[in-house]
This record gives sequence, C-alpha cells and structure tokens, in this order.
Amino acid sequence: MIRDVFPDLFAHVADETGPDASIESAAELLKNSVAVLSDSIYESGNEGHTIEFGATFCGVWLLQKRALFVNLGDSRGYILRASDGVLTQVTRDHNLAALLVESGDLSKEEAKHHHASSRITRFMGMPSPATPETFLEAVAPGDTLLFCSDGLHGMLEDEQIRDVLLKGMPPEPTCLQLIDAANEAGGRDNISAVCVRVRKRGLFG
Repeated sequence: MIRDVFPDLFAHVADETGPDASIESAAELLKNSVAVLSDSIYESGNEGHTIEFGATFCGVWLLQKRALFVNLGDSRGYILRASDGVLTQVTRDHNLAALLVESGDLSKEEAKHHHASSRITRFMGMPSPATPETFLEAVAPGDTLLFCSDGLHGMLEDEQIRDVLLKGMPPEPTCLQLIDAANEAGGRDNISAVCVRVRKRGLFG
C-alpha cells in the first residue's frame, strides 16, 4: 500500500487533503505525488541517455469505505467482492497490447500472450512528465484487494487468481500460494504480490 511503501509521500498527501477533502482532490494529489517520484527517478538516472532505471507501480490509498487505486505501468490492482465472489481488474495496463485491445486490433485473450504485452508505455522513471492513473472503488467488509506485477497476472488466468483469493487465507499465505502457482506455470518474470483484506470493523489488513 502507498502508506507502507512511501510513508513520507502518504503523510504529505494526507496533510494536503485533510479529512474533508473531495475524492477528486485526493486523486489529483496522489497522481501528482507518484508523478513527482517518477520524474525524480528520470532526472537522477535516465535523463539524456538510454533508460537504465525503471519499474512498474501499483498502490492504493484507503479512504474510509473507498479505495483509491493508482498505477503506472502494467502492475495490476484487483478487487474481489465478498458479496458475489467476482474478481475485477480495477487498474488499466499501460502497455502496447492494452492499446491494441482498446483499438480493437487484439482481443483481451490474444493480448495476454502477445509480444506487445511486454512493451510498456508508462513506468516509474519514464521521461517527464509521468502520467499515473487513479481509479476509485467502494469497498465493504470481506472484500479483498490484490496488487501484483505482470510476473503473476501474466502467468495465471484471472479465474486461477480468484480461486486462490476465495480460499480466505490470511494475506501472507495467499500471496505465497499465488507466487508458487505463477512459478509452477513457468515463472518467466519477477513476481510481486500484495493482498489486503477489508475487516468487518472497517479496518484493513
């Protein structure tokens, strides 16, 4: 989560918005903060020569009963609804294959294994200005949030991911089982996963 990975960034955004800030203001500040971080990577390591430093990024800012997702690249944010067991990809992939799907030149299934899926169009450390996107979702007790790199979602079908999440295990063993499954499926890339479950008292863990 944003709070865990970038505590200073989170504190700055929280101070700027305050408890009564609009979601629109929070989203703008979150995008700007991630963009500043990306731009600093570009300016310190990549400006004026071949890109040497970069990463995909996906996170969430939990605001009472809402989750504000943010991403830059093709790491994904998912939500599994406790009410119906439906797994939904919340974020949008920033790669060439996703653009081809949007234009109608590829189906979503074709894009999954297309060589264009490895050609990202946005990333942390990209030439300035970086352009992260935010997505707002309502959350309820029992919902599960998953954040993962393409090393995981590129190896597993959404149905396989959903089946593991539906087991209701604590977050750590859930992530370990997903990573093991991705490795068993071929493990062709680095694999990262973070699982967050919404508790009944409105807290997150």
